[in-house]
Amino acid sequence: MRKSVFKTVAFFLALIIILSCFSSFNILADESYDIFTYRISGNEAVLTKVANTASGEITVPDTLGGYSVTVIDGAFSNKSKVTGVTIPDTVTTITANSFSYCAKLKNINFSSNLVVIGEAAFCGCVSLEKLDLPDSISSIAPYAFAWCEKLSTVKLPGSLDVIEKSLFSGCSALDDIDIPDSVAYIMQGAFYQTKYYNTESNWENNVLYIGSHLIEAKTTITGVCEVKPGTKSVASRAFNMCKSLEGVIIYNDTKTIGEAAFYGCSLLADVYYGGTVDNRRKLDVGKNNNFFSNALWHYNYNPDVKEYVPGDINGDDVVNMKDALRLLKYHSGWDVEVIESVLDVNGDNAENNKDITRLLKHLSGWDVKIYSKNVGVEFDDDDHGPVISF
Repeated sequence: MRKSVFKTVAFFLALIIILSCFSSFNILADESYDIFTYRISGNEAVLTKVANTASGEITVPDTLGGYSVTVIDGAFSNKSKVTGVTIPDTVTTITANSFSYCAKLKNINFSSNLVVIGEAAFCGCVSLEKLDLPDSISSIAPYAFAWCEKLSTVKLPGSLDVIEKSLFSGCSALDDIDIPDSVAYIMQGAFYQTKYYNTESNWENNVLYIGSHLIEAKTTITGVCEVKPGTKSVASRAFNMCKSLEGVIIYNDTKTIGEAAFYGCSLLADVYYGGTVDNRRKLDVGKNNNFFSNALWHYNYNPDVKEYVPGDINGDDVVNMKDALRLLKYHSGWDVEVIESVLDVNGDNAENNKDITRLLKHLSGWDVKIYSKNVGVEFDDDDHGPVISF
């Protein structure tokens, strides 16, 4: 009997402890106020639903149940009668799909303390015309404003560093886009099928830029493509399946090459790079860029200076015995003209008779490599010649 009483008391004590733990977290069932449904999490209120009867201009309250409203969690999705929303400054997070497919939503007054906008949060808001996002925002997830068909003007926050995948895809009226300097990188399809994208005059030599970012190239591009000076990044999959692309010119301004930016570029053989080998090591190259990384890299590229073939001592664009003879004369003290960038044929950072020997071996069919200062190879040793260092 005493054991039974003890077990009963222990059970109730455990139950009280468990209930007290839950109450300490303030996790309660959803509650309602006016047209708003919310829950309390910690010491904050999360707006979870707005009544289907909601229409016209809606102001989200800054407190519910005595707690500050900090999160809007899917509350307005498919509310087809809402035309405008004012979000209080207490809100820091708008989760995925929170306003998706609000067909008549035209105006949004954002919280000045908003930090995060979730995936597809405003997707399909076909009446939304303008976006002026606060600088407090640090993250906008993919598809957040996709298929907002009347959206024509966007001012992105100055705190944003990445423009995510398909962020404005399908915004067919969007042609006024302000890209802040803070943006370092643009993901695949961020502006696909916008008015800016579909306007042919915005494309330069079959390549489309937005601000200082290259976002896409047409698959019909051929030969060597120059990424214009001042370009900060090449977007992910920008040159995807450009099967006739043979070379690319990239200056040292470019800091990021997106994931699979050159995927499927099977003919890509040369990268003409405006920086040094050390600069290349700092270049942020995303995965699935093997054709780009494994191409022959030509360093210190300068469009105003002709690049000569390694071993082309006399500069006639052909490497033959005339070059070996010219190199022999040069090292014998003759007054002959030579191309200085190709004099160090064996790549040991010295110009001497070893270069003549290397060039003669090459011309005789020996399995040796020849070197040029402006071609992307580094010297290994006299026996094996220069090797690609990446």
